[in-house]
This record gives sequence, structure tokens and C-alpha cells, in this order.
Amino acid sequence: MNLPFVKTVTQRLQLLYAVVLIAVLTLVGALGFWVTDYHDAYPMAMACFLVLGILHVYLLSQWFDILFENRSARAIGFTLLITLLTALVVIFLYHKLADELSKGLGMATALVGFLFPVFVVRVYQNYLEIPLKEYKKWYYPVGQPLPDMDLLDLSRVLVIQFEFTKKADEAAFTNFRAKAPHSMLFGELFFIFLNDYNDRNPGSPVEYLAPDGAPYGWLFYKKQPWYKRRVYMDPDLTFQANHIVDNETIVAVRA
Repeated sequence: MNLPFVKTVTQRLQLLYAVVLIAVLTLVGALGFWVTDYHDAYPMAMACFLVLGILHVYLLSQWFDILFENRSARAIGFTLLITLLTALVVIFLYHKLADELSKGLGMATALVGFLFPVFVVRVYQNYLEIPLKEYKKWYYPVGQPLPDMDLLDLSRVLVIQFEFTKKADEAAFTNFRAKAPHSMLFGELFFIFLNDYNDRNPGSPVEYLAPDGAPYGWLFYKKQPWYKRRVYMDPDLTFQANHIVDNETIVAVRA
């Protein structure tokens, strides 16, 4: 069966994961069929949902980490959809099999325990994304000449990757590869990179000026797992002083 909204292998795996998880959550929600005392069944279900919620966040970070990237709320949306579908199934089962709609509604509310961990992670991510005041912004030096590459030691060169959006209002990040001498200032390389890219791609340039003509400010940080605090770059220091290593990915955001 071909579903129009399931186009990629990752989306198929996400769908399979969601179906299996809904089945597991429904089994937990059905505890009330075996534990007749609601006051015992509800806290048991809540505790199980909480454990499954923690496991769910871990599995998402391992298998579908793209859901957590770039301030995305997709992990929360994905989890909310699974929770809603599970709640509907649980309510339906209690209503049709035991004629206990109120008990089904009560057991469905225990799914709050499953939702809790993903919201905690989102709040923690927001905390990690807060840039500290001492990190410098880089501004495109309008009207200034490009740095002279002949004055640099080109015997030690890094291959790095930049990730940023071409336009300020764009959501999708694009990955670019660049070569950087160890002794070159970070901001100077980004200056050269922007000019070189825009010269070679006039039909799809990188936007570095705001609508009022003023240059955007840029912040740079190393791309790391979602649970690690961001490490910001100083554009006025060299790549070596910023502790950037070969094949590292640097995210650039307008700020």
C-alpha cells in the first residue's frame, strides 16, 4: 500500500515505529482490564508511560535525530500524534469492550506521563540554544576588499563544512564544504566563502544584507548532538584558536 505522505525510507521507518509504539502504549493503557481497582491501575499505567516516554526520547535521538534538529518541534508533534491516536484507541476499547467510557477517558489521561519527557527535552534544548553574551557576531564587511590569501600559510589546511540557510526566511539548511588554513581568521574565510559562492551561483546567492541594506549579524557554532551545549566560534580568532578540527561542521545563523 502506497501512502502519499510516506515517501522516503525514513518516513516508512517512522510510520512502522509509530504503529509498534501505539500498540505497546495501548497494552499499557489496557491495564484497567486486568487490574480492576482503578486507583491501582492508573498510577501503574502512568509510571509505565513515563518509562516508555523516556525510552521513546532516547530512540528518537538514535534513529530519527533529524526530528530534534534546528529548533524543530517535529519531535513534539510526532509524539503528540502518537499520544492522541493511542488515547483514541484506549477510549474506544474501554467503551466497546467493557462499556466503561469514563474509565477509558481516565486511563487515556495517564498518557501525560508519556508526553512529559519529550517536553523536558525541548525545554532543555531551548536552554542550550541560548547564546551567551560574550559570543561575537560577524557582519559582512560591505565595501572592503577580500583578504590576501598569499600572506597565509597554506601548508596546513582544514576541510570543514558550513551549514546555513541561503535566505533569512528559509527553513531548510544547506551544507557547504570549504577549505580553511589553520592560521586564517574564521570571519575572513566566511567572507571569502560568501563572495566566492555568490560569484559562482548568481541565480541562488546567499543573502547577507537585510531589506534595509544593513548587513546581517551572524553567529557560528559547532554542530553537536542535541544534548550538548553549543560551542560558539569567535570570528576574530583563527581556526586553530577556535579549536576547529578537520571535517567539523559549523552552523551559521543570522542573528
